[in-house]
Amino acid sequence: MPHWERGTITTEQVHWFTCAECGWEWPDGTSTQRRAIVEARSLGWSKTVAKGWICPDCAARQQGGEEE
Repeated sequence: MPHWERGTITTEQVHWFTCAECGWEWPDGTSTQRRAIVEARSLGWSKTVAKGWICPDCAARQQGGEEE
């Protein structure tokens, strides 16, 4: 039996970025939450005190928003 036909159980950890404003979701395949946060910030995501994480588009619309 070829290896691709055998059943397997795998562990895959995926972190999702979800915008508090528009609800846009984006999966990120980093292995830890800390790395996911670094990735999110490098892509322009912002963490606000009032709402939490917001995507780059919503962050651009909020002028002078307070960041955590």
